[in-house]
Amino acid sequence: APYSNEKVVPPAPYFDYVVLLGCLLFISVQGYLQFRYNFLDQNLGTSTLITAIFFFLTAYRFDHIGVLTLAITALASFWGISVSPQEWYSSDFISDSDLHITGLFFSAALVGIALLLDKKSIKTHYTFTYVNFCSLIFLVSALTGMFINDQYLIYLILLYAGCAFAVYFAHIKKSFLFLLYAFVFGYIGTTYILVDFILEDELLFFYMIASCGGFIYFVIRFKNYFKRES
Repeated sequence: APYSNEKVVPPAPYFDYVVLLGCLLFISVQGYLQFRYNFLDQNLGTSTLITAIFFFLTAYRFDHIGVLTLAITALASFWGISVSPQEWYSSDFISDSDLHITGLFFSAALVGIALLLDKKSIKTHYTFTYVNFCSLIFLVSALTGMFINDQYLIYLILLYAGCAFAVYFAHIKKSFLFLLYAFVFGYIGTTYILVDFILEDELLFFYMIASCGGFIYFVIRFKNYFKRES
């Protein structure tokens, strides 16, 4: 079938599996060449970017959400590798590369592109997948920044901004998943600040009891209200 900005029905029941198999075979060949000849050691970032572009083109051409997830993962890997390719195999890669900052910019930029494509009615059924990936990356990155950086207030604001967006998107798509993201990450960030700077041992006990009760109420109150649109 020709390319379309709308959702395309597969021409055969096995069509999506063949497309996915071809993409997985592409990765397998790359992995074999790297293992056998080590020719990607100095071009790991470039190779990952080429893989991401190939997956994005395949996902849009053949309307395949599974391949889209591979493309997003490959693109995220490229930005992570580009931070410090020489330290990819060293134990200092995570601690010294500031990947949480890369994650914040990457997720914000990608979700902006996804919302722009959604506004232009280009593969609108892809928007949920984009926002799902980007929300997790952004919230985890903001939370990580709070834990390892002295500028915790800035990251707390970013965390709350991400949670607010998740709540907004949850109401638009009627998705309980994004509301759960906002609650869980907001709770972790708030608890971290309260425990470190405000709550004493006695108050902490009552806070934990109250917050557990609040979480139970949250699940009961909203789990049947939200339903993802097909």
